[in-house]
This record gives sequence, structure tokens and C-alpha cells, in this order.
Amino acid sequence: MDKKLIESGCLTKFLGYGKLNGEYWFIGMEEGGAEIENWSKIGTIKLEESLRLRAKFKRYMDFVEVWEKKYGIPLKEYRGNTVWRYISAFLLCLEKKSVVKERPSSKEIKKFLFDDDPKMGRTDGNHFVCELFPLPNRKSNKLEDEYKSVWSNREEYEDEVRKPRLDIIWRNIEGNPNLKFVIIYGKRIREIFKCYLENLYSNKFKNIKLGNPHFELREITGKSFKILFTPFFGRGLSYDAIKDIVNQLRTLK
Repeated sequence: MDKKLIESGCLTKFLGYGKLNGEYWFIGMEEGGAEIENWSKIGTIKLEESLRLRAKFKRYMDFVEVWEKKYGIPLKEYRGNTVWRYISAFLLCLEKKSVVKERPSSKEIKKFLFDDDPKMGRTDGNHFVCELFPLPNRKSNKLEDEYKSVWSNREEYEDEVRKPRLDIIWRNIEGNPNLKFVIIYGKRIREIFKCYLENLYSNKFKNIKLGNPHFELREITGKSFKILFTPFFGRGLSYDAIKDIVNQLRTLK
């Protein structure tokens, strides 16, 4: 694949979907490329076309606009498990004004994410969905063959992109006056962010116990937002656990 096309595919520009100055940020490792033909059951475009579109993306994009108008994939037709469902469950719980008594139902999540007026990743919403690594990639431990005209392996790709992306992401987080929580999901990205943050803020962290060893809440001295580390969405994380954690977050000052 053309080297310039890969390098123009938003390596340090496009961050994610939704409202950049939203109250809640969700950060994952990278997109899996569900829009790409032969990569998934719903894919409708080739990888080259996805990268051409991404090269024109702004810092933030509207999730529905991208998927339905640029990729040509009606969200109503999406099937299968996805981290989007767990992000939606978090948001449904966070948006409640009082204690969450029941976990979000599959019907509520489907309506929030896929029905006539989807709410996830909208630029007029209250949240932002971000990825650490910018290029669509199916497995976090392997680099797609199409990218090997630029990097020979996954390690080279990450070494070049990790620090610039982290710097840009963190500048936008620190510059967000509305931010309440940054939710980072997945074991490997947790370690990447911890290392990065500890280099920035040595000895300025406070760990807040949540009663669940799979979740870790951190506070940085002088920052008004908190950072919640969770298991990867869909692996070891249930809707009930989301409900319980959100209820605990509500009790924090």
C-alpha cells in the first residue's frame, strides 16, 4: 500500500468521535476496522478507502455521520458484540440523576446506540470516544500486512506513534474544563497510560478504592477530573459491574 496514504491516515490528527470537551472520555487501544470489507461481516469499503476518508477527518468526528454517510453502513444493521455497547451502558448509567437501581437493558442500549436517533459519539453529546493508536487494526499484538511498507512490525509502529498520540490526547484532556472522568479500558493500554502519566506527574497520584479489584480509580493532584481504569469492554466487564461502579463514582466528592 502507498506509504503516503498510510501516513496521512490521521496518525496525529483524528482522535475520535463525539464532543471533545465532553464530561466523559473513553479511551481504547484502537479501532478494529469493522467498516472494512473482508475484515468483518459488515464491512463495505476497502482499507485504502477507509484511510483516504480518515485523512480528511477533523480532530473529532460525529460517529453517526462517519458510519452512515461516509462508510455507508446503517447502524440499525449492525450485529454482534462490540465495545460500543459497554460505552453506551456506562453513559446510560452516568446520565441518571440518582442511584442506578437496575443495569441498562439490551433494549435500552440498542436504542441509545443503533436506533432512529443514536446518542453515542455525537458531537452535540456529553462524551468523547478516543483511540490511542490511529489506524484500524484487527489484533493489538500484530500489525496488518498492508502497513508494512512503513513499519516492519507492530513494535516499530507503536514506538513511532505512541508518544505523539499520547501527548495530543493528554493536551486535549487537560484543556477540557468540563471533564469529570476519563475511562480507560483494557489491560495493555492501562499500563501504557500509567507509565506515561507517572512520567508526567511523579508522586502526584491518589488511588481511590472502589471495592472491586478489576477497577482502579486515580486522582491527580491539581486536576478536577478522575481516571478510571477498567477491564477491556466485553471481557470481564458486565453491565451489572458498570452499574455498581457508577453508583460508587456518584458518592465521590
